Amino acid sequence: MTGVGYALFCDEIRQEINGKYIVLGMFTGDMLISRFPTTQKLSALVYLSEVVAGDHDFEFVSSEGVSFGKLSLDMQPEPNVKPPFFIPLPAAVLTLSQSTEILLRYKAPNAEDWATLGEIGISLSPGPIPNLFGSEAL
Repeated sequence: MTGVGYALFCDEIRQEINGKYIVLGMFTGDMLISRFPTTQKLSALVYLSEVVAGDHDFEFVSSEGVSFGKLSLDMQPEPNVKPPFFIPLPAAVLTLSQSTEILLRYKAPNAEDWATLGEIGISLSPGPIPNLFGSEAL
């Protein structure tokens, strides 16, 4: 986690009518792939400890420097909204040919440098992918 926030990586994020987020397929470790090449979607629920008005930039990038898309959000926080701030990012489409690390980078308005909000390893599964109860995933 950086001083500005962190990211929870998942398959998909939905928002209920009452504003609550539903995080589907949250990763608690590496994303395990059955074979390469592959195309996968990766979303993130981002927590920011502070939000100032302006363009906030996000980018999914591999450890080799390959960008999987940039997103710029013009945020205008309302005075009555207090931290923390949770931002659901739409899924990035990852086309992968080998194991790698995917980083989610963030740049606040007027910031000079990018911060890394999180990273997730993507690796080949050594065998059938087990579920939490010890049997093979369906």
